[in-house]
Amino acid sequence: MKYDVFISYSRADFDEVNGLVEMLKRQIPSLSVWFDITGIESGDEFEEKIISAIDQSKYVLFALSDNSISSSWAKDEVMYAKNTDKKVVPVLLRGAQLKGWFLFKFGRVDCIDSTIQLQVDKLVNNISKWTNKPVASGTQGAVYKEKVPPAPPTSEPAKSQPKVEKKPQPEPIAKTYKVGDYYDNGIKQGVVFDVWDGGRHGKIVSLDQGEGLQWDSKTFALRVGTDSQTDGKYNTDKVLTRRDTDKFPAFAWCIHKGRAWYLPAINELKLLLLNDSVHDVVNETLARQGGIKLCSKGEWEYYWSSTEYDRSCAWFVNMRIGDTRNFYKSDNYYVRAVSAF
Repeated sequence: MKYDVFISYSRADFDEVNGLVEMLKRQIPSLSVWFDITGIESGDEFEEKIISAIDQSKYVLFALSDNSISSSWAKDEVMYAKNTDKKVVPVLLRGAQLKGWFLFKFGRVDCIDSTIQLQVDKLVNNISKWTNKPVASGTQGAVYKEKVPPAPPTSEPAKSQPKVEKKPQPEPIAKTYKVGDYYDNGIKQGVVFDVWDGGRHGKIVSLDQGEGLQWDSKTFALRVGTDSQTDGKYNTDKVLTRRDTDKFPAFAWCIHKGRAWYLPAINELKLLLLNDSVHDVVNETLARQGGIKLCSKGEWEYYWSSTEYDRSCAWFVNMRIGDTRNFYKSDNYYVRAVSAF
């Protein structure tokens, strides 16, 4: 399959980049975009998939941020794209600044600033022209056009228009959630197991689960540095900086669901599995939605967390005794993915 645009970005910027991609597809409906939330399937060789996708794309849109600048993957993608004569379009995300190798490569290039509407419109206009695919009429946001000089004034005096008092519009009410609610934003679906900020933000657990997966499938023990007990996204991002992501099956299973998903840290897993009031209400919703229920206390089952114990072992939840333990990373346990909203 051929693509118009390949998106190069850091997983840490998923929400912002996903919004940019959705905007492009909304304004140019026939645009084909390779965006690895759906581009990589379980079992595929990550590096080969990236190379193939760039080869099949006409243009590369590089979402430039402090996260992507520090990513070795991003640098490799940009270098490969340039070496294969692809046009690379850098887009500055919120607060990003060119520096180091990327300043050297793009210092004289017209970068698109995603925080300036006129430049975003220019990006849409350019991609539409390059790909020969029209912009949809009636889409939000003006498409960039060359400035047209104002019409000369007429001899007739302008007629004054009556002032119309604008009524203040009420602020949109943000949707709130509670533990046990079903969450579906059109991109990801799950069951809420943690909330804060009055229920406007929280975390969801996936409707399905991985079974019989190793934390680390390599034949030798290696310290990875996923030592956070509270932030599984931090731990998963640590694994994503490596070139051998596929050698970490528990993490890979979560990542392949989309860049917004991650393997929970041990404290996140404890809240989900060992807090009875959370565990039971989540299971009720999973059953109603046709998902796979969480294992219950007393069952001889175990769930991996993303929290490392040492070079050989990682933390997991032991459902049989209702507590946490650490054991060899080569063992095969259940895996559940979580995501923040």
